[in-house]
Amino acid sequence: MRYTPLSVVAIAAVTLFMGSVASGDGSLPFERTEQRDACVNFQPLRQPFFGELHLHTQYSTDAATLDTRNTPRDAYLFAKGYKLGLPPFINSLTHTQSPPPPPPVPPPVSSHPYCFPGEQCQFMATRTIQLPPGRALDFAAITDHAEFFGEGNICFYEEKFPCTDSSACGPGQVCSSLEGRCVPAG
Repeated sequence: MRYTPLSVVAIAAVTLFMGSVASGDGSLPFERTEQRDACVNFQPLRQPFFGELHLHTQYSTDAATLDTRNTPRDAYLFAKGYKLGLPPFINSLTHTQSPPPPPPVPPPVSSHPYCFPGEQCQFMATRTIQLPPGRALDFAAITDHAEFFGEGNICFYEEKFPCTDSSACGPGQVCSSLEGRCVPAG
């Protein structure tokens, strides 16, 4: 069997590493070049991290079909330990209350507000999720699908701003004479 220079280096590195780990005498596989206090959390090869590697937000079409209203910012807040609302969302307004009026100018990204159980709003979360108090995730990854990234937002959440001409619409929008509302240009 013929060994390449790279395989020889790899075998040597693994042998040295395994020897230092297997020795069990507390010696380090490297030489200390400075003097300082020992780390209070030093446990070679035994420091678990906890995180979430599969978070979807309202921008992912498959999550949007389940009425997910959380944004990437909400996912970050969840990872930091904040509470999030989960679907299904219900209208908790009484018959005498009406939903808040839409903003006078369409936002660049449509807004998807909700409130928590017990509060009064048009979209009240019926469930919540939160990490245990004082605990945050060590890492998190938002894994929204690229397919239909914008289309899901338009179909499920795009605000309906009435208009008679395009001057009433926001940037990148025109007034649709068929629908009487602002729609994406093009």
